[in-house]
Amino acid sequence: MAALTAVFSATLLGITGLFGLRMWEVKRGGRVWEKIRSRADELARFLKYALQRFGSQMRRFPSLLLLITRYFIHLGAKAFARFARKMEESAHQIADRMSHKHRFQRRESQSQFLKDVAEHKNGLSGGKVVDSV
Repeated sequence: MAALTAVFSATLLGITGLFGLRMWEVKRGGRVWEKIRSRADELARFLKYALQRFGSQMRRFPSLLLLITRYFIHLGAKAFARFARKMEESAHQIADRMSHKHRFQRRESQSQFLKDVAEHKNGLSGGKVVDSV
């Protein structure tokens, strides 16, 4: 709010100063800084032309901005996917290192009961079992 007040005050003072300068010139009968004023007028015309061209270019800006934004979102999504994949691989490596079954190799069981169960199971799958009722 303070910034807006300062801009408004500066603008009001500038306009008041221009009216005061014009009144002084009318009383005196001549113009002050003729060359500087003509150059300022040329600059003002150039700025007006540039702003008009800029305005016509800005009509295309929303669609261009949409395309650029879409492209950067796409790049961000791909980068995030690569990052997530690397994190997944790292998590698997850490879990594999922490596991007590790292490089697990199957050995024959030491328990006689488990040996009997495995033998019975192998016997069932090899032949037909007939239930007697």
